[in-house]
Amino acid sequence: MKHKTFPVMAFSGTEEFLRVRAVRDAINGALKQGRDVTDVKGEDHEALQGCLSGGFLFSNEQLVVVSDPVQADIDLLNRHFASGDTSVVLILDHEGAIKKNTKLWKNFLAKLPKGAHFDLEAPPFYKREEYAVAFTVGEAKRLGKGLSKELAGLLVRTVGPDLGVLSFEVLKVSYLLDSLGLDTVGRDHLTRTVGTFGIVDVDKLITALGEAQVGAVLQRMNSIRLGYDGDPTIMVCGKVGNRVLKWMQAASMDEKGASAEEMAQLLDLNPYYLQKEILPVARVWKKKPLMRLFHNIVSVEKGLKNGHCNPWTELEVALVGSIHLARRGR
Repeated sequence: MKHKTFPVMAFSGTEEFLRVRAVRDAINGALKQGRDVTDVKGEDHEALQGCLSGGFLFSNEQLVVVSDPVQADIDLLNRHFASGDTSVVLILDHEGAIKKNTKLWKNFLAKLPKGAHFDLEAPPFYKREEYAVAFTVGEAKRLGKGLSKELAGLLVRTVGPDLGVLSFEVLKVSYLLDSLGLDTVGRDHLTRTVGTFGIVDVDKLITALGEAQVGAVLQRMNSIRLGYDGDPTIMVCGKVGNRVLKWMQAASMDEKGASAEEMAQLLDLNPYYLQKEILPVARVWKKKPLMRLFHNIVSVEKGLKNGHCNPWTELEVALVGSIHLARRGR
């Protein structure tokens, strides 16, 4: 194990990928040390006591992974930790956040020294992307590769902020770099390993559309077209249409006098996200222009499915035309 070893160590938190990996790393480290590894449920007090008592009877040291540790015998955990005996190490694996009113927290975890309890909490919604970018850069470094924050951000916006997915994508590009004898990730490398890499300009397209900036919309459309392998029309219609629908719904509710809290609940949106990404655009565009914009996007998508020759150009015309009409208040 990489960290200082205590008789009892705990891993918890809502960031499941990191918690699971931390426990897995502990198990792999124990196996490399020649330890025996055993799984025990917290509610099985006798089995846990048997692991601790039997430790003196086995030649190999042990690592015991305790699932659902809230149900464990807290007095037993305290006694084993106080013993200082690391021939048997208990790993408490708790899914999710630990409630502060539990005996496990109040009578045991709260008293542990630094380095014995790793609480791996996911960040709040509005910091998720920033957190994922930092993780991605660190993940590349972990594999001995250099990855710029800019490219990491692009990767996060392409595949999403799920750490497990990001870890897999970094691993793939790391294998590619190894085959090329390189140690720094470039955009072309990610383009080769991530099939949809580059289409994140759709996010920037949505921002430009929300701001009703014709030049920026056309620039983002061109960037997407050049960076996408195949026809990106259906993908862009789907992503942009989904956002426009939220703008339109919010604009309609806003005109009826609904509060932001009511909107967030009815639209099933995070209140912060609603206030930051949805309402400002809804109030600038207004309901009628947004209804027309949404109708135009749906028409382009239907045309594509019906075999229209140049749906991408139709989409450009639909977006730009809607902006011009919205600016005129029509």
